[in-house]
Amino acid sequence: MIFTGPRVEVPQTSLTFFVLRRAELYGAKVATVDVTGENKYTYGELASAVRRAAGGLHARGFGKGDVLAMLAPNVPEYPIAFHAAAVAGGTVAVLNPLDTMDDLATHLNDAGARLLVTSPSDVAKATALSSRTKVEEVIVFGEADGATSFAALLTEGVAPELLVTALRWGFAHTSTSHSATAAHSGCCSAPRFAPIRSSRASV
Repeated sequence: MIFTGPRVEVPQTSLTFFVLRRAELYGAKVATVDVTGENKYTYGELASAVRRAAGGLHARGFGKGDVLAMLAPNVPEYPIAFHAAAVAGGTVAVLNPLDTMDDLATHLNDAGARLLVTSPSDVAKATALSSRTKVEEVIVFGEADGATSFAALLTEGVAPELLVTALRWGFAHTSTSHSATAAHSGCCSAPRFAPIRSSRASV
């Protein structure tokens, strides 16, 4: 027997715009928080951080055609990096931290990732992967030797090109791009969307 649910209308917009389009309306409400409840961002803070991180990525020459890979658990900064890459015009490749080094290297090479975002506990793994792939820079949530701190991306302001993109999508404080995300099986040439994992950080 086949069971069918109600028809769901899929909006003709990007994931980033859909998530952040009402950030100002819910500005003071918590958007993402860690398991301790101490490290958290409101919707307003999230949108601002996405905008500033996108500016930081743009300043590094990251944009359309570039891929940012993520090898990290679900920390509150995860959606910031995810959506910042989209705002900057790039693609996000979501990696599974439980994959083997060979599998991770294959996914990174298939995706052509330039940047790799990770956690302090996985910096050594990420650094080793960079020597086997096209990864140019390892970025870490927090601080760790041999990696750029994610906080360094949170530059003040936003590149003019990104602001134009934001205005085109109908709001000046948070924007989106035409990028897509890649699932755990690696990146593909055609865009496809994948949800942000939320087992440890709620968004």
